Order: sequence, then C-alpha cells, then structure tokens
Amino acid sequence: ATATATPAPVATPPTTPLPTSLAPTPAPMEKSDTLYCHSPLRLDWSTHASIAEAYGGRLVTIPSLERNQVIQSLVASSTIDIGNDNDTANVWIGFNDQSQEGTFVWPGNVAVSFTDFAPNQPDNNGNIFGEDQDCVQMQVTTFDVLGFGDSFSAWNDESCDTLAPAIYQLSRNDAAHCPAATVLSSLTCVDADTGVAVDPCSDNDTNDIIYCRNDQLAEW
Repeated sequence: ATATATPAPVATPPTTPLPTSLAPTPAPMEKSDTLYCHSPLRLDWSTHASIAEAYGGRLVTIPSLERNQVIQSLVASSTIDIGNDNDTANVWIGFNDQSQEGTFVWPGNVAVSFTDFAPNQPDNNGNIFGEDQDCVQMQVTTFDVLGFGDSFSAWNDESCDTLAPAIYQLSRNDAAHCPAATVLSSLTCVDADTGVAVDPCSDNDTNDIIYCRNDQLAEW
C-alpha cells in the first residue's frame, strides 16, 4: 500500500493587540504670555496708546532683536505684499521722549535694553519750525531677491500727531480686550516669542484674524 503524506501544520502568525489608548502626542510648544497685535487703524500715537490700555495692554515695548524681528514679520505679513520691491509700512511703537527731549522711554518705564534706529535717527526733524518728533515708528520695507521676498526694518522718530497703524502688546490671559459683540475693528495677533498667529480670546494658535472692539470709542 502507498503511504499517504500528512500535511505539515500551518503556523498561525502572531497577532499584535490593538492599543487601548492613543499614542502620546509631542509636547506642545511653550507659549509666551505676551501677544503682539497689529492694528490697521490710522490714528495718532496717543489715541493708539489709549486703545491699547482699554484692551488691557499698551503700545508695544521691544526688549531684544528677536522680538523686533517678530514684530517686523507681523507688520510685513499684515500690511505689505512681501513679494514687492520697496513696499513700506510705518507703525507706532511705544518708544517716546515726550517727557524729556532726547531721553526715550517705554510705557510703564520698562527698561531700555534694545534700540533699532535708522542711521542719523532720531533727529527731531532738525526741530524745523519748532516741530517736535517725540514718538517712534518702526518702518518695515520689503525687497525681492530672485523671487524670494524678505523685509528689513528700522526705527524713526515722528510727530506724535501723525496718523499711522500701531502694534499693541496684550496679555494672552487678559480677557479685557475680548468684548467683540459687534465687529468694528480688527487686530492681527501673534505670540511674542514664536510669531505664531494667535486668537487671544480663546487662547488658541490660529491663522485667523481676530476681531476686537472698544465700546468706549463710538467713532470706530
């Protein structure tokens, strides 16, 4: 009789149990408590300062080159076509010498640790016709190199009555600037350390523009 071969047993591949919980996500990036917000409204320095205070903040103070670059990028992305050559924008910052000519200070007497004045600035406009230039603007200029847009900035003293946009410094945790029942003005905000777009009213990083209102300024 012919022997019948017995088939070899087929090995069952081991199974991997499904995870019972989600994999851990990377640690979130540490957020600054400070936001820099661009206001597109063309107002004088003092009016912008009052609005910033109504939001629980102030006109921006700039303590370092890194923070200066964050603001430069915010201004460029908010107001200018970064691909255009020699497009410029001027915005108010908090630096001023209204109390004592030639002695520039930040709001709240924050220590001066960094400046970025353009060559031959500040010059008080040579005090022509007795005009005082007691407030400081950041001027951001774009340029294009081989199709890649970039920008640079410098500070300049200007008459405080000049109408221009401004940069506000707000607290991420301060809800005083979030009564946006009716949209009458818009701010574009970023984290002061990372430059990431932020909605301060919800404490979320976002690419959206956030809208705020000061109910005490009916003319907005």
